[in-house]
Amino acid sequence: MRMLALSSCVVMALAACQQAEAPASADGTDAAAPAATVTAEANVLTPEGLGPLRIGMMVPQLATVWGGLRVQPTDVMACQIVEFADAPPGVKAFLNGGEVRHIILDRFSTLKTDRGFGPGDDGAAIKADYGAAATVAPAKYDPPPAEEIMVWSNGDTSGAYIEDLTARGTRYNVGGDGKVATVMAGGPTIQLVEGCG
Repeated sequence: MRMLALSSCVVMALAACQQAEAPASADGTDAAAPAATVTAEANVLTPEGLGPLRIGMMVPQLATVWGGLRVQPTDVMACQIVEFADAPPGVKAFLNGGEVRHIILDRFSTLKTDRGFGPGDDGAAIKADYGAAATVAPAKYDPPPAEEIMVWSNGDTSGAYIEDLTARGTRYNVGGDGKVATVMAGGPTIQLVEGCG
């Protein structure tokens, strides 16, 4: 009986040692690694962030993002839109309460969202791509075809104004020419029309 138990232990130990290793891809990375472990792409805006800039980051953490803030806020708790020293062109962050609430791609940006849309793209194509998931409203200050296309990805998004701080979404501001002027992605502050005003 003792010999049988010892033999079983040896067989299991050998089997564990001979498990196949995951093959490496041509670039030397682990080909079997799940996609979820891949970090956010530097040039793709999602409702959770853009590269190293993440929704929910606190102002002191921003010192490590794209060379830090271009200008340090005098009141870190105040509502403000900030720029980074070495960010891609047209990227800004909306801060409130000392943390990043959403990210903005303005008309100078060539970056895109995780759905492949950005400033300069056709609003009609965005509505067609998102379908019923998109909520479309007329722009507050500009005549049609200017409009706001809002898409929520999670959180309690019921109601006219979303207050759930865990909700995440993307807003495309379409100008009078039918093209996207700005894109905002992040928390409920993407609903604000006048920034901090």
